[in-house]
This record gives sequence, structure tokens and C-alpha cells, in this order.
Amino acid sequence: MTNRALVTTVVRYADLEQDSGFIYIIDLSSKEILLQTPMPESIYRTKEANPRGGLRGARGAAVWQDRLVVANTERLLFFDPNWNLYQEFTHPWLGGIHDISADKEGVWVCCTNADLLVKVSWQGEIVADWEWRLDAKLQKALGLPPVPPIDRSLDYRNPETMRTGLRNTIHLNGVAADLDGRLLLSFGRVLSPPRLRQAQVAGWLGKIAQRLGISPRQSGQKQLGNQPVGQIQGASAAIVRLGQEGQAELLIHLKDKKVPNHNILQVGQRLLYNDSNDSQLMALSVYDHNPCYQSIDIPGSPPFARGLASLSDRNFLVGSQAPAAVHCVDLETQSITDTIPLSDRPTESVYAICLLPDTFSSPPTTFLFTG
Repeated sequence: MTNRALVTTVVRYADLEQDSGFIYIIDLSSKEILLQTPMPESIYRTKEANPRGGLRGARGAAVWQDRLVVANTERLLFFDPNWNLYQEFTHPWLGGIHDISADKEGVWVCCTNADLLVKVSWQGEIVADWEWRLDAKLQKALGLPPVPPIDRSLDYRNPETMRTGLRNTIHLNGVAADLDGRLLLSFGRVLSPPRLRQAQVAGWLGKIAQRLGISPRQSGQKQLGNQPVGQIQGASAAIVRLGQEGQAELLIHLKDKKVPNHNILQVGQRLLYNDSNDSQLMALSVYDHNPCYQSIDIPGSPPFARGLASLSDRNFLVGSQAPAAVHCVDLETQSITDTIPLSDRPTESVYAICLLPDTFSSPPTTFLFTG
């Protein structure tokens, strides 16, 4: 791997006329920002009432050999090593995209709004999917009542869809391969049974409101400065592993954490996980039911730890908000060894971090985002 990393960000509370997220390419040795360019906006952004994140910004990023994929909330953008945008892909299921993970067959996509994990081939076709709602054993392990399957005829990219039913129940926001090639998934915010019932009622009311022509309530005055990080009570977080045949195993259920939390990565017998709301990089045991044995504080105010990449078995990159920055973490000494600031925008937050292979040329001055 090279000394360069690609970093995506979201600018919370960005007005419609403002860029809501950026792609950065940074040199990890010199700490130089080689590229900063806005991410193309969602075509549905004017319909989004959520002021924090919603449809804003750049999302997951992943590399496989000489292919780079970067996502916004509804589209995958494919780049070659010369930074040519050679393909775009979207689909009605690709709503609220969060993390992505690439392998030789294609790209796994966390379709968070739809409660779906979807695989997109390198040719731009959906070739596999996994729906947690169809796994009664997993629902029981999470302490949830039976949840009906998703409606696969809906367009989950459109915020109107999110008003009219039970959506985004476990906030599927992280995907990565384990040491044996199985998938690790982050359920960043699992609704408790009471919150699940509230969400069902809200969906019914939203459907009635939509039929009556009542628009969703818009957000009020957007305030800059230190914003609350969206802590949600009455919920938990979980890490799940998928077997080769799609069977799910609940590895860790974090019931005493503020949520949502993000990112998952296996290194040896450790699972690294960003406790975003307490802003810590956590080292968890793959096998221990009382799993946390290390945690490293990530700087910022509010920091909101998010984005995770491995430099070695002990050194990792973690992103933050306020300031938007990338931090090098030494897991053995439990310390921050370096920090690369990205911007001074107080509401800009790192989303994903992806190391770039040497096969990629120096980035252009800016992307034109045309095929």
C-alpha cells in the first residue's frame, strides 16, 4: 500500500446551496492534502428534512486492486487508476448507502434505508443480497419481535418512502471481510422493541399524512458550532458475522452504548469498532462475551469517531469531527501518534477512510465527475 489515503466527509447542517460533503486525498507522510473536491449531491436532497446527515455528503469508499469505488447516499462511482470515472450505478434499493466493501466479484453495499446488504458486480448488476428481517433466529438473538420483510418494490432512495413504513430498523452501516472471507456487519443502532413499535406507528401515520398531502415537518434554524452527535436512547448496537451460505451469527451485542456507532475491522483475534458517541476506537475480542479490553480516545469537540483503516497490525487511521481530521492510532501504546487536519468547518465529519494502492496515479486538480 502507498502512503496516500482517500477520505470522504459529510458537512452536517449544510444548506441546499452549500456543498454537503467532500473527497480528500492525503499524503500520510507529508500530511499534505493532495485533493479536495465536492461530492456530487443526491438528486433527492431538496426533499430531505433531516438537518444532520440525511442525504448529505460522501459515503463509503473501497479499493480492489486497480478499482476504486466511492459512494454518495444513492450511487456508486467507479474510478480507474488514472482517476477516470468509468461507471456509475444506482438502484431503488440503494437508499441511505453507508459503508461499502470490495472484493474480486464486486462491491458489498450497506443499503441502510432498506435494511438490506446488496452486492453489485463490477459490471454494474445486483448479484446478491441479504435481508436480516428474514432471519428469525437473528431477530430473537437481538431481542426483537418478528419484523415483516421489506417491500422490494419501493424506491428507498426517495425520502418519501422513509415516511411510510418501518425502515432502517438496525441501521446497517458497516461491512468488512473477516480473516476467513466471511462478512462482518455493523448494526449501528438496533431499535428496542418499544422504539420499534413507535417506529411502526410513525410509519402508519406517515402513510396517512402522505395520502392527505401533508408534507414532512422541515427542520428549523440551522445552528453552526458544536452540534449534538445524535445520541439515541432505547437502542443498542451489534456486530454480526455472515457465513458463506448467508447464515448470521450475533458476535457482540452492545447494550450499554449510546448509538449510532460505526465501522468494523478484524485484525488477528481483535475486532476494531468505532464507538462514535463516546468517541473511542474500541478493540473487542472475537470470542469473549465481555469483549472490550482496549479503548483509545479520539480527539475533537464533539469528535464523533468515524472512518477506519488499517496501516499495520497495531497502527490505524480513525476520523473525527470538530475538527474534521484523520488521526493515526497506535493500539499497543494506546495513543494518537499523528493528526492530519482536513478543514476548519465545525460541522464537517469524516465518514470513510480508504488506503490507495501504488497503482493509482497522482490525483488531478479536481474531479469533473463525468464518465
